[in-house]
Amino acid sequence: MMMDYSPGMPLKITVLGNSEAGYLILWDGGDLELYTHEEFSKALNSKPQTADLKVGDHVSAQWTNGSFYPGKIISIKGSLYTIEWDDGDTPVDVSTDQIRMLD
Repeated sequence: MMMDYSPGMPLKITVLGNSEAGYLILWDGGDLELYTHEEFSKALNSKPQTADLKVGDHVSAQWTNGSFYPGKIISIKGSLYTIEWDDGDTPVDVSTDQIRMLD
């Protein structure tokens, strides 16, 4: 089964032969990761609390097109978090509801 997930980073989900094993995630950048069902469910629903976010955190954040992509928090200005994108795009300020924890 393959599907696109949209409030998070664009990705393809491939269910392994033994569906109890979890999901093999193919990120747009070509990286592959294996998630158990529990890890995947937690990742989809992991909106951070403001106190949880700090400079240097690796997160998935919402880009201007509405999709989520991986990046790092490089500064915090009040309620806005500046994200430096893993792909090198121009940093963007986002709010807490536009951030998902990756780790």
